[in-house]
Amino acid sequence: MRSSSGVWALALLGAGSLVCWAGPTGAKKVDAKLAETLGREVVQAAHPTAQNVALLDHKEATKDGRLVLSTKMKYYGKVTSAKYTANVTIILDPTREPPRVVDVDYKDDNQIPASKKRLKDVSGRLEKLLPKKF
Repeated sequence: MRSSSGVWALALLGAGSLVCWAGPTGAKKVDAKLAETLGREVVQAAHPTAQNVALLDHKEATKDGRLVLSTKMKYYGKVTSAKYTANVTIILDPTREPPRVVDVDYKDDNQIPASKKRLKDVSGRLEKLLPKKF
């Protein structure tokens, strides 16, 4: 009876070399710390009185050569201390050096509307927080 350990060793060696050759395909460009910093900046622009802004979740994807960062943030109202959640989507152009903010989309469950003027001006502040190169 033949041992199959040689076949398994060959299969593992082949799989390992394939992984090394392909490289890390799901490499994150935006870590949790940067996502929280960017999300906090957008929430503060939308609601300047927001307190205790924190990151709940973040995801990134690429679409048409753009980097799409989706963050879910929580914050509390200054007067009522009510908890709110906000969904922030930041579209970046990582091909430029330094990277550029293409668009910022903001939605939350607060009945007080977000400041549209401050959200329009937040792109410049976000670009200063981005790394020089992705």
